[in-house]
Amino acid sequence: AKEVGSPPLYLHQDWTYWEEPESADPVPHQVFLMWYLSNTNRENGCLRVVPGSHNKRLEAHDLIGTHDDGVRHQDPKTSSGYKPLPGEVDLPVTAGDLVIGDARLLHAAHANQTSERRTVITLWYVPRYNELSERVRAGYQKQLRPMPDTIDNDERDMLSSVLVDYSGTAEPARQTYDVSDLLPRA
Repeated sequence: AKEVGSPPLYLHQDWTYWEEPESADPVPHQVFLMWYLSNTNRENGCLRVVPGSHNKRLEAHDLIGTHDDGVRHQDPKTSSGYKPLPGEVDLPVTAGDLVIGDARLLHAAHANQTSERRTVITLWYVPRYNELSERVRAGYQKQLRPMPDTIDNDERDMLSSVLVDYSGTAEPARQTYDVSDLLPRA
């Protein structure tokens, strides 16, 4: 959600395994699904994307911040992580629309400069989980948080059927948002 008066969201990617070979696969291993419950436009914080940034390395990959380097706490007026990029497009949507994107895609959101909250439900889906290396599957397993004790057994069973489930012995892949040289330069 974008609360009333909330600042912009910095450019980032949701994929975190840039040191692993599957990062260069043409078909995504992880996608984001954003189901909008409100109409969006530039004024209330619509999504911004950089088309093609999921499959080729751009100069922007070297300029933007990462989730790990504190860019979220930098001044949006001066930080390169918030600056518009060449080729960037806005994605205004209508309430009820579903936006599906490759987790490697550079994306951000504008500030909400309106008097109304902008609401979205975001999910991540890993459709090719079984094709991932054991290291990446171990990495996903390491990220999985335990279910709250308040969830009953039937609900726990239902949720467990759609969560990652790796029980091997591989060392978890290191999470990094630094785009590797696996992607060809634009």
